[in-house]
Amino acid sequence: MTLDDAVRPDDDVPHGNNGTESIARRCRPASHQDLGLAILVVENASGAYEPVGVVMSMREALEMNMADYQARMRALENGGDPLFPDYYVLWARDQDGTYRTLRRIDMEDYHGTHD
Repeated sequence: MTLDDAVRPDDDVPHGNNGTESIARRCRPASHQDLGLAILVVENASGAYEPVGVVMSMREALEMNMADYQARMRALENGGDPLFPDYYVLWARDQDGTYRTLRRIDMEDYHGTHD
């Protein structure tokens, strides 16, 4: 499995207040498609999170995701105590201008193939 395979829409995203489909279902961007100012966030299973950075495309989000993950693993190996990522979440604005989850990248799926 590649990292691209681990990226999946978050089907648990709540519907908009007018009952329209969630942004995860409406927007399936190509890796180069401009997302505006999307936000990549790292989260763990207990709900702790840290913003990673602002990205403008899915490709940039995947690159930043991997760089951040590798930096966290190096910090862990060197005795640090970084937030251990269970997944990364990409937030983007929907048509109403509200930030919603666009994609979730499960690190367990990705990490399991590289042990």
